Amino acid sequence: MEAKVAPRRKTRLSLTLPQKIQIGFFFGIALYIGVWSFAAWSLVRWGRDIDWVMRANQSLTQVERVLSSVENAETGQRGYLLTGKPGYLTDYQLGVRDTKRFLTELRSAQDIFPSLHTHLDLIEEQVRIKFSEMAETIEARRAGDFEGARKKVLAGKGKAAMDKIRTAINETRRDSYELLENRSEQQRRRAGEAQWRLLCGAILSLILARLAWSRLYQAVQSREVTQTALEKSAAELREKTALLESQNAEILRATQLKSEFLANMSHELRTPLNSITGFSEVLIDGIPGPVNDAQREYLGEILDGSHHLLHLINDVLDLAKVESGKMTFRPEVVDLEQAIRGTVQMLDLMAQQKQIQIRPEIDPEGRHAFLDEARFKQVLFNFLSNALKFTPPKGRITVRVLAEAERWFRLEVQDTGIGISPEDQQHLFQEFHQLDAGVAKQFQGAGLGLALTKRIVEAQGGRVGLESEVGVGSTFFALLPRGKTEMANHLASTPKAYQTSPR
Repeated sequence: MEAKVAPRRKTRLSLTLPQKIQIGFFFGIALYIGVWSFAAWSLVRWGRDIDWVMRANQSLTQVERVLSSVENAETGQRGYLLTGKPGYLTDYQLGVRDTKRFLTELRSAQDIFPSLHTHLDLIEEQVRIKFSEMAETIEARRAGDFEGARKKVLAGKGKAAMDKIRTAINETRRDSYELLENRSEQQRRRAGEAQWRLLCGAILSLILARLAWSRLYQAVQSREVTQTALEKSAAELREKTALLESQNAEILRATQLKSEFLANMSHELRTPLNSITGFSEVLIDGIPGPVNDAQREYLGEILDGSHHLLHLINDVLDLAKVESGKMTFRPEVVDLEQAIRGTVQMLDLMAQQKQIQIRPEIDPEGRHAFLDEARFKQVLFNFLSNALKFTPPKGRITVRVLAEAERWFRLEVQDTGIGISPEDQQHLFQEFHQLDAGVAKQFQGAGLGLALTKRIVEAQGGRVGLESEVGVGSTFFALLPRGKTEMANHLASTPKAYQTSPR
């Protein structure tokens, strides 16, 4: 008899409903995290694109500044060649220094624009040619050979170099804007991909939730809540994506307009103004021929107006630098008494015309500070010129320096002027704000000096303020850092480089 073989049973994994739900839940969580992680990675890439665009905009600004600084140097050269006055060499020297610094900074940004390396080589070569030509003409003019300097300029070597610089910068600008447009398009595409990934993640999450919790009534309610939340998140993401794209386009446009404004403002306005100032001084000095008293008076009016307009333009440009965070400070050990006397001397003619006495009062403990001397003089000049403007003849102005604590000093300018009402005080340090209409008609001004002073002081961590009484006078003050630690280290390392002059 054959033995009966028992049939082999099929082993089957039996799972309870709670176990199935638990497995489905963990699987859904894993899928949910994976999808959203992928979408988050897309957003990270998008953020990197935004960072690249910002760096690219900064590089474009540097390119524009190279052209502006070369033109500033050229303006200073022309002013010196026309008048022979060393004061015009300041713009030339600043232009040479800034051009070299901007070109060095652009070298570190070559990874952003591939074509920048080739253009930079050409720009640097032509800048060397241009600066060499300007240095030769300045040396010839300094030696008294005006005709020789003129012939060097007319030879056209410097003009040819300048034309090549402008052409190279224009090509760099064109290539850069084209690359920026491509990267912006790529950025928008990635934003759309991230949106679709998030939407797909939301749909997959809803499907998984529907399958995992289909047997439970509570799961249906949870699915509805999840669906509403995900749809809201997707809508918010779409709104934020649209807003960021719009802001990015505005940033690109604003950066372009700002660069064009700075370049055009510095060249198109300052260059002809320097020419007007230079030729006016040449005529007043009688170089082309003698002038009578009436002509000299009219030329003096032209010269004063040119200086005033150039001062306003410089204030606007400085204000733009502070707002964009581009204003640089070069601190050093400064004798505040000497700096104050030098600033007062610049305004001495205006003070003598109004018979106003300017008296300095320097606290010996606060006489020295570690700060940017040029910016300090700019702050003091704005305070003093404002005080002279609103102080009647035979008045009195006092300049004080007071030490405050260990790290600060207080600069005060007190006058016996007309005073300022409390209503005007709260708006006095705002851009383009002036006093009431009657006072504004009596005293000229664009309302930029005090606003610029406030920005310069606050950029150094300080603050400005005002104490005034109508009909009695005003006291403007600025609280500035002394840099006592830095000053002590500097004096210790160079004991003979800086000495206090006798009072």
